[in-house]
Amino acid sequence: MKTLKKNMKNEIAFLVSTDIKNIFRSLNNEKFLIKRLSNSGKKIRIIDLSNYSKINNKNYVKKLNNTFGNIFKLEIIKDVKDLKKFAYVNKIVFINLIPIDFNHLKVWRIIKKYKLFNVFVQNDQFRRLREQEVSNKKIKKNILKNIFNFYYFFRILVILNYLPKINIVFVATKEIKKRFENSILKKFDKFLKIILFSFFKKIKVVNVKFYEPKVKLTSKYICYIDTAPYDHPALKSFSEEKISKDNRKIFYKNLINLLKKIRNHLNKKIIICLHPKYNLKKQKKDFGNLKCEMFNAEKYIKESCIVLFTSSSMIVNAMILKKKILQINSSELPNYFKSENSHWNSLFNFSDLLIDNVNKLDKEHVDYAIKNAVNKVKNYNKILKKTIHIDSLSGSEQIIKVLEKEKI
Repeated sequence: MKTLKKNMKNEIAFLVSTDIKNIFRSLNNEKFLIKRLSNSGKKIRIIDLSNYSKINNKNYVKKLNNTFGNIFKLEIIKDVKDLKKFAYVNKIVFINLIPIDFNHLKVWRIIKKYKLFNVFVQNDQFRRLREQEVSNKKIKKNILKNIFNFYYFFRILVILNYLPKINIVFVATKEIKKRFENSILKKFDKFLKIILFSFFKKIKVVNVKFYEPKVKLTSKYICYIDTAPYDHPALKSFSEEKISKDNRKIFYKNLINLLKKIRNHLNKKIIICLHPKYNLKKQKKDFGNLKCEMFNAEKYIKESCIVLFTSSSMIVNAMILKKKILQINSSELPNYFKSENSHWNSLFNFSDLLIDNVNKLDKEHVDYAIKNAVNKVKNYNKILKKTIHIDSLSGSEQIIKVLEKEKI
């Protein structure tokens, strides 16, 4: 029996401890990996430790089935001793979705105590890579502020061996791996020839998560990726700005007029890909009778001849698929999203259109913007070369191959 265990592939599971809403959000972020794991036909295990973060989730397997399909096996841990079987009997690798904050400190301690093999998946840093390349300024950190930041307190507890290290972190570029390896703490470890200060035991480079080999592409649609600029929770978290109903009304009115002009110009159907945080009660007012979809952005990006957006990480999909991209600008956007919009454009220099006065955007202007978008496509290659390392495999396939064979 022991010989069989040695030859078995490791099981890959998800470790969670937040409320159900945030669990679903985290799982949605890992949908590429989940889709690949589900192809095996075996149910994917979710281990819920919310009882130890004082959240106490009730059984939500039906909600999982309704959202993702019948692919998960949910286990809400009520007796922490049950984790012994995962640490010592079953060969399980946990995709760690536990937040690094004070409320989950006990959960991190449990991971350490029961020696759970845990990994971080961070192969979506497309924008972060570009930010590192563009920015030449060194930000001076406030030392006192950092000392009282929980993350640094957390790292001290990791160094003191009270909390666990991350066994493996997956990143999308060699540059990001190099940055980790050149950190002061990593250099101390190399000098001492032990893993003492580093948070990550191993760093693996894989393809950016949005990449899929041999994708079938069509050009049936004009796709707009909505970022919920008036509903997004980031507005409350990072901005004290009051949101105007009039700004919203004007923005969407101008947007719809532009989309219809592009539809007439290209003779294609319009599809609106709604952000998960979009207020569906506003759909009729904002988009009228245009077809709207949620959680299907990847599908419609593949099937579109051109993709429009203001600011959204989903645009990475369009770049990888080398789709024409138009970025929408408007003075009616909240300041937070004006800043985000500007930042995306400074990183990738998309063809953009200001929609404040749509009447001035005649056929000639629209045609110029689309032709400019065609010319911009070749610029994507510089970034894609740094984030796609093996053409024949997706990032998810690479991650699964590593984790199934990893020695635990």
